Amino acid sequence: MAAVVLIAGGYGFVRWTSGASTVRAGRVLPPAPVTVARVTTADVPVRLRVVGTVQPVETVAIKSRVDGQIVKVHFAEGQMVKKGDLLFSIDPRPFEWQLRQAEANLARDRALLAKARADLERIQPLWQRGVAPKQTYDAAVAGVNSLLATIQAGQATTEQIKLQIEFAAIRAPIDGKTGAVLINAGNLVKANDTGALVVINQLRPIDVTFAIPERHVEALRTARQAGPVAVNVTRPDEPTPFATGKLIFVNNAIDAATGTIQLKARYENTDGNLVPGRFVGVQVTLAVRRNALVVPSESVQVGQRGRYVFVVKADRTVEQRMVRDGISEGGRTVIESGLKLGETVVTDGQLRLFPGIKVTPRPPATRGGARPGPAVRKTGGSSLAKDDH
Repeated sequence: MAAVVLIAGGYGFVRWTSGASTVRAGRVLPPAPVTVARVTTADVPVRLRVVGTVQPVETVAIKSRVDGQIVKVHFAEGQMVKKGDLLFSIDPRPFEWQLRQAEANLARDRALLAKARADLERIQPLWQRGVAPKQTYDAAVAGVNSLLATIQAGQATTEQIKLQIEFAAIRAPIDGKTGAVLINAGNLVKANDTGALVVINQLRPIDVTFAIPERHVEALRTARQAGPVAVNVTRPDEPTPFATGKLIFVNNAIDAATGTIQLKARYENTDGNLVPGRFVGVQVTLAVRRNALVVPSESVQVGQRGRYVFVVKADRTVEQRMVRDGISEGGRTVIESGLKLGETVVTDGQLRLFPGIKVTPRPPATRGGARPGPAVRKTGGSSLAKDDH
């Protein structure tokens, strides 16, 4: 039997330990109920957690390319549209009138060209026999060439007006979701005006941009050499990822002002949960620790000398063991040193433990079930708390 003097709250307590029970201040303490777990090995992903912003792959501000009056809007605000869908109709009648006039002028010039060619065919043999002067022949050739150039200009004008008629029907250039209609039917618009008619954002796929500290650039480069880098996104209030994408872009320079480098990941976004402008949590998997020693994260406690765990020995007494912990992932913490594979650690009930106390292990709580907490025995109006060592 060993005696240890403990000082707690200004009062002195004497603890005697024996093979049967623990005695404190002359009273026998029953074994403390605790929840335990084994030290195991697992493959633990090394993830970097930052905050990112959702951005559309493409954003198009729809503007008119011709002057005119909008006669109809063919979509509803917030509607998903496909490339080529009709969005706005501008009154095409002024362009149709211009087209008819241009086509009439073109027909006139073609008729004049036919006459000029006929005149040239009559004058050419006369000039060759010396009957007609060369000046008359040259004038006939110039008239034909001039009308050919006029017809080419008329054809270009006709094609330009046809293009304006085509521009009067404004169509979606990309697949995406429309925003608010900024100009309604009945309003006059000008070509390439500063204001947009509507903005379309591509949502499927969609990108998330984020930045990571420069100290992780080397690890990221190594991860990219091994294969595609997975990037998970989470909601601010939930640690569980709700979408997984792939890293598609790493900027070519580090921002000297912030010491970070810009990255971009792409997501299919079939469910539409990623909305442009939304802030999300980003988890970048840089590597995987193979066969690492792990314990439940709740078993690691923090004391005055650092981090420690309570280890349950073969005689069901506990030992306070200092450890050096590593990364935590999925409720598990990697132990770099201080524990061995197969040892038993306390995951719940540490409040009333101290080195040498007897414990009664109990199974962990099942999902959906409540696990009763350890009872706290009060002495003289004060509860017995865990000793810090």
